[in-house]
Amino acid sequence: MRSNASAAQWERDQEWQRQQQEELRRRAEQQRLRDEAWQRKQEAELRHRAGQQHKTGARQHRHWERGQRYNGHHSQVRDWHQSQLRQPGRGQRWVHDDSGQYLLLETATGLILDAILR
Repeated sequence: MRSNASAAQWERDQEWQRQQQEELRRRAEQQRLRDEAWQRKQEAELRHRAGQQHKTGARQHRHWERGQRYNGHHSQVRDWHQSQLRQPGRGQRWVHDDSGQYLLLETATGLILDAILR
């Protein structure tokens, strides 16, 4: 009788182990799917950011012309004579943009009066 009871217990243990293994496989598969979804999301975010940087870069390195308005990133040129630029008139200033252009701006409006690439 004891051997039948121990055989039945052994069968229950084996079934429990199979169920546990199946549960572990199921959870591992769910985790793999979550990881793949997360990876796709991260790659999409990186592609989006790269596209945004490309667009931003294109705007920053634009070829500026007289008559356009400029309000981008720049540094004001205070030593215009050392940069071999003419003296700005009243209400004007020279700025140096990110792409290396010198722009003579009307201070009040940001209107480009002259653009020099050096």
